[in-house]
Amino acid sequence: MRKNIGLKAESASELDSDVLRKLGLVVSVDFEPVKNRLLVDFPNHTKQELDEMEIEVKRFLALALFEPNPGHRIVVSEKIDALWHYFILHTQEYRNFCQEVYGSYLNHVPILPHKKKELGADYAKTRKLYAVYFGKPPKRLWGDAQQICWGGCDECLPTKRVNTVNAVYA
Repeated sequence: MRKNIGLKAESASELDSDVLRKLGLVVSVDFEPVKNRLLVDFPNHTKQELDEMEIEVKRFLALALFEPNPGHRIVVSEKIDALWHYFILHTQEYRNFCQEVYGSYLNHVPILPHKKKELGADYAKTRKLYAVYFGKPPKRLWGDAQQICWGGCDECLPTKRVNTVNAVYA
């Protein structure tokens, strides 16, 4: 997997050295075991699909470093959320990753289907934040407000503030 998640140069120049260091940890985390585990349950995914999902999960995790508003939840699409779920299943690696990057565990809080509509505004804000740092989100993986995780996905809330906001995954 390439070691680049497509951060816009003009956005990168505005980040402090500590955030850039943590971003390096996000970019370099090894997702091969995570993707291999997902393939056990969903063998129809191609390597290319999983590589694209990996980039988007890493971008999502990076957004938690970039979000300047503590009250804003970072919301992800169902397709991106699926691979994040499998990263969390690698509990030791995920816990260590979170400690190094965020200073604490980045929680995954389930969202019930009837609450999905309430996340629409946060999902739109997340997509705007994404555009600032990475350009337009790929529609196939990020969709629109209808693609917020459908089955009770989640919200990710750092237990400690780093340089992040509350990350929400939908």
